[in-house]
Amino acid sequence: MEDLSRFCCLNERCLAYGSRGAGNLSVCGYTNPAKTHRQLYCRLCKARFSERKGTVFYRSKMPEEKVIAILEHVKEGNGMRQTGRLLKTKEDTVIRYVRKAGQHAQLAHRELVAFSPSNPRVATGREVGLRVQKTPALHAGGTGARARGRLLGSHRL
Repeated sequence: MEDLSRFCCLNERCLAYGSRGAGNLSVCGYTNPAKTHRQLYCRLCKARFSERKGTVFYRSKMPEEKVIAILEHVKEGNGMRQTGRLLKTKEDTVIRYVRKAGQHAQLAHRELVAFSPSNPRVATGREVGLRVQKTPALHAGGTGARARGRLLGSHRL
């Protein structure tokens, strides 16, 4: 039996959508003649999909090594045109793979953040509070810039 615990059903209408290791997936075939890319089958919703769906390699005709090389060049700071020239690939192809990788990274980040434990000491975006500093009453000396400077201490306006 093959280990399918890192995969989940990708059908949004399935009861097991997004549940990894739920036991609902099985291998029902292969998507390429070399039989290196498995086709998965969900027993709950009867959907079939490639194990590469949702990744940069889904429906890619380019060899994996070249796609990885493109992404490594861009990660190292090379521009799109320079990466295309170095790897003898069109600039549009480099841009397409970088966009696909960015979308995949964004989805992976959302998934990891959703399951990460919360830290009560760190404020989230909705919980940021303001610290209100009590100010003494205005002196009879006036309300000009000098008076404000005295009230706020070293933070002069």
